[in-house]
Amino acid sequence: MITLALTMCLVPCLVPWDVRFGDQFNVLSQGWILLRLVHGGYFKDVHCGIPCRSKNWGGEPESRNWSHVLGLPCLSEHQSIVADTGNALADFTICLCLLVYLCEGYFSLENPLLSWLWAR
Repeated sequence: MITLALTMCLVPCLVPWDVRFGDQFNVLSQGWILLRLVHGGYFKDVHCGIPCRSKNWGGEPESRNWSHVLGLPCLSEHQSIVADTGNALADFTICLCLLVYLCEGYFSLENPLLSWLWAR
């Protein structure tokens, strides 16, 4: 919605990067492109929204706790994949936000207050 609102106000934006739109928008495999664009000065401001599927405190069954923020050791294979993907997305987002900051840009990070992202 943010991208739509900005484009309606004639602010130039990249299309949202989300794997739902194709593998070319998968930040885990193609995110280096965004990092190079920021580093090259092609854009300086980003808004990041990490899917809260594995980061939400209300997830059932519980996949994280304060002793195991990156994921409980007893997770099923599927739960472990979801947790690992969430961790990788958080790592990429942190890297992107730090690079934007170092390049004197601005970033915003969308995630619910009750999210394990803030515990990292």
